[in-house]
Amino acid sequence: MLSTDSAKLTAKQLEELEAKIDLADPVSKLASIPRDVALIHLLRFYEDYNRLWLPKEIEAGAGSFEVLAKLAQDALHFAVLWIFKYCKPPTAKGSYANNDQLYLLMHDILMQARSYSTVWDIMSLLRRGSAEAVSDQNGTIRIEPIGLLVPDGEVADNVIGIPDDN
Repeated sequence: MLSTDSAKLTAKQLEELEAKIDLADPVSKLASIPRDVALIHLLRFYEDYNRLWLPKEIEAGAGSFEVLAKLAQDALHFAVLWIFKYCKPPTAKGSYANNDQLYLLMHDILMQARSYSTVWDIMSLLRRGSAEAVSDQNGTIRIEPIGLLVPDGEVADNVIGIPDDN
């Protein structure tokens, strides 16, 4: 229920919010890297993330394997899209040797993509009418679910909420 000091976001406000979210794309981080080089380093980091980092996140109580693995897969989806969208064309003589600087950059890209993916999961709930966005006087946006999700609905949300290529 909305209090007098908060208001539901309109469709136009949601569109403006989506535009702001898209400004988070890592254009400047990727623009100078050849696509093939960025992709190989992303895949190296992704493998290490699943093999080395994911178990540590699970041990730290960050979530279950299924949830964290799905977040990583969704992040990989967006990171690959960004690489194909923003990186320079591939080179015939790209260096695929290990590069610590690119490896760490791909860590940043994958973590940014993970956050970006989570935000888009929420935006898909808003667009489908499964939740409402409410803005407080201080500009904080809260997400309020509409109705209760049932287990079958959660499975459908996972299928429907898969990131698209747009």
